[in-house]
Amino acid sequence: MSPDEFGKVGNKSDMQAASDDQIIPIKDRFLYWPSILAVFWPAAFINYIHGPGEPGIGSMPLLIVVGWLMSAGIAVMISFAWIYQRAWRRLLSTMILPLSVFVLIYYSAG
Repeated sequence: MSPDEFGKVGNKSDMQAASDDQIIPIKDRFLYWPSILAVFWPAAFINYIHGPGEPGIGSMPLLIVVGWLMSAGIAVMISFAWIYQRAWRRLLSTMILPLSVFVLIYYSAG
């Protein structure tokens, strides 16, 4: 094997990685995890407040709110990467999580 052939062995482009050469993998797609977390955190909070048992016991509401805020902060940091990569669908689908925190702060303050 010549040195020129050695560099070509095992190097596949993104299009060759697919089973069909006509199919191009999509890198900019909608993400589901921000929407799932945007529904999970409020549901967990409401379930704790209105669920069975006495609300206000322990630090569970604080952990739920901190988890919600941290996941929104991580989503904002990841959004900067999506802006840099110009992955607009990922950016739009990620922004639902910080918007849900904004709604929480808006309604809890007023």
